[in-house]
Amino acid sequence: MKKNIGLILYLSFFLSTLNGQISFLQDHIIKWQNGLKYTEDVMNTLPDSLWNFKPVKEEMSFREQVLHITQNMYWLSSTYLNGESLGLKIKDEGQSIQEIKDQYLEIGKYTLGVLRNLKENDLSERVNFFAGNLTRWQIFELMHDHHTHHRGQMIVYLRLNGFKPPKYVGW
Repeated sequence: MKKNIGLILYLSFFLSTLNGQISFLQDHIIKWQNGLKYTEDVMNTLPDSLWNFKPVKEEMSFREQVLHITQNMYWLSSTYLNGESLGLKIKDEGQSIQEIKDQYLEIGKYTLGVLRNLKENDLSERVNFFAGNLTRWQIFELMHDHHTHHRGQMIVYLRLNGFKPPKYVGW
């Protein structure tokens, strides 16, 4: 019975979104934009001299976390969310911290553009993903969760180095 009530509530919310009463996609684009800014603030909190810090050898460094987030945003946006490929290979090639920050910001703007070009009905389209046949909405959520996960690791790195993280910004 509880499952049925939950399903009914979910379907009611989803159908009201489709009728244009609530722009679920637009709300999440704003959330994504705020998350990009929050990650930028986290990046700017750690001095450049500590970007190679990793708490244990098995973990990525702070630098690698940023590059990993950037690469994932670009890959998912250009491959599964109808974004145009820019022909980029995002990897550590010894670039400066400022170049890594700039690339993050550039790919963040690119991803926002891709998301803004999506229509609500695009989200239900299925794509072949290595983890199965997923909707574009699931890809968007995966990208968001991935970004949040790695930013969370970066926040722990700040704390381990004695820095207070910037105030959280969500919606």
